[in-house]
This record gives sequence, C-alpha cells and structure tokens, in this order.
Amino acid sequence: MNTERKRKSKLKHTLTIIFLMISLIGIISISSRVTTFVDAPSLVLIILLTCPILILADSFGDFIRGYKIAAGNLEYTLKELKASKNAVDLCIKLVYISSVIGVITGFISILQYLDDPSSIGPSIAVCILTIFYAFVINLVQHGVSAKIAKEIIYREQ
Repeated sequence: MNTERKRKSKLKHTLTIIFLMISLIGIISISSRVTTFVDAPSLVLIILLTCPILILADSFGDFIRGYKIAAGNLEYTLKELKASKNAVDLCIKLVYISSVIGVITGFISILQYLDDPSSIGPSIAVCILTIFYAFVINLVQHGVSAKIAKEIIYREQ
C-alpha cells in the first residue's frame, strides 16, 4: 500500500470517528445534557470485565492488531487477519456480557435502596448507561470486524 493511499485511509477513518462522535453528542444533546450520559464506573466496569478475558484467551494482541488493520495498516498475513477478527468478535461478545453483569449489579443495588426513592433514579440511570456504553463501543467494533472480514475475503480469493 503506497504512502498516499495510507494517508487517505487514515484521514477517512479519523473523519469517520469524528463524525460518529459529533452525531452521538448531537443526538444526546437534543434530549438532555451531555453530562447526563457520563458515568465513569459503568465504562470502567465494562473494561475491567472485558480486558482480563481477552488476555486470558491470549487474544489481546490480536484485538489491538484488529484496530490497526481497521485504521488502514493491512500488512498482515491471512492467519493474523483471522486471529484479529476472532479477537474483535470475542470482544464484542464480552462487552455485551459485561454490560449485562453491570445491569444486574445495578439492579441489586436498586433493590437495596427501595425505601429511598431519591436513590432509585440515579441507580437506574447507571444501569441503562452501562448498556448504552456497550452498544456504542460495539457499534465501532462491528465496523472493525467488518473491515477485517472484508480484507480476509479479498485475500482468500
């Protein structure tokens, strides 16, 4: 892949991510304040439950490579492409599972404080934000997985 093509590919990916972020912020700001959608513990929970399993499966390096491939670095073997696709697909599943664990944990917390109605609303918001983060993260990951799958198809022909 020549330098000009790499540069255009990186620019395209950067603009796509910027557009995605602006779209999400725009959609969120229409219905409420953007800060309402910020909850670090929900995001940390997803990361802390997902990364160790990727490491345990010996797929973390393949996962990182998958994002490099999606960014336009296609100088990998077919075997490496397939390993990266598997790692990204595993991560997609793990993020969904992590979000469900976060929701269950949040609902247990809600049940503990049923006698205090003022704490129920924020606790429900945290549960829902965990699912929201999982869907946003996996929105990007599905794109990465599709890009790798496309490269695999081109290489196998």
